[in-house]
Amino acid sequence: AKRLSDGIIQNDEKEVTKSLAVYGCATGASIAGQAITGAVMIGVVGASLPLAGAVAFGVGCCSGIAAGALSEWTVDSVIEKAKSLGRKGRNNALFDKNESDPLFSSSNEGY
Repeated sequence: AKRLSDGIIQNDEKEVTKSLAVYGCATGASIAGQAITGAVMIGVVGASLPLAGAVAFGVGCCSGIAAGALSEWTVDSVIEKAKSLGRKGRNNALFDKNESDPLFSSSNEGY
């Protein structure tokens, strides 16, 4: 929450994006890891509830940490790529329409 509020106060788009991406990815991966592991441990392995809970907690923590780190790295990579395209005068290169693509052509012949 501090990272998000600091990014908003300083009008830093990169920090705001990173804080939201890390939170969302880490939380989602942690919940998914815990749920899947708990179900597999109880349903397939036949483990007791305390053992399944302990293993699911460990997997959830590892999944959340890994997803959070990867999402932060991805946001850094995407923002740096967008900045480098902007320095080359291609601010909207990711969203340019390709005239040879039938979805973006001005005539819809055959569609």
